[in-house]
Amino acid sequence: MTEKEYNICVNQFSDMVYCYLLKNIKNTESAKDITQDTFIALWTHIDAVELQKAKAFLFITAHNFMINEFKRIKRTDELQENVSYTTAEENKNFENSDFVDKLLEQLPQHYRQCIILKDIDGFSYEEISQILKLTLSAVKNIILRARVMMKEFALKEIQNNK
Repeated sequence: MTEKEYNICVNQFSDMVYCYLLKNIKNTESAKDITQDTFIALWTHIDAVELQKAKAFLFITAHNFMINEFKRIKRTDELQENVSYTTAEENKNFENSDFVDKLLEQLPQHYRQCIILKDIDGFSYEEISQILKLTLSAVKNIILRARVMMKEFALKEIQNNK
């Protein structure tokens, strides 16, 4: 990859990587830091990464940095301070994006990651399996189960708000 191609990757993928991290971490500063670290990692491997594989490299690297961040937070018991949940009683008039975010928060972490990569970021099942290092059938099953869970959460939420 050349320096010009690297700059193209930064312009094309930085927002996608940041949004993926923000949806999972829910901390803007950590998401920005990990995004920056991800592009630093791409720069250090600029000779080894082809332009066609840069997107996958970036998301795999971002995912690995995110996992390391989760481990660090868990060790220092900061996870409870950094994650804020709202209940339906606190926010009865939420918009559709807030509603989807609320549904995503209720999913287990690995379900949330797969749904975000598939439905929000538009990755294929194969790309998701590479990023998360899961089998293709596992990714398909997780996404199916996550969608069923989100549907159940949505129906409960709608019934509670009537």
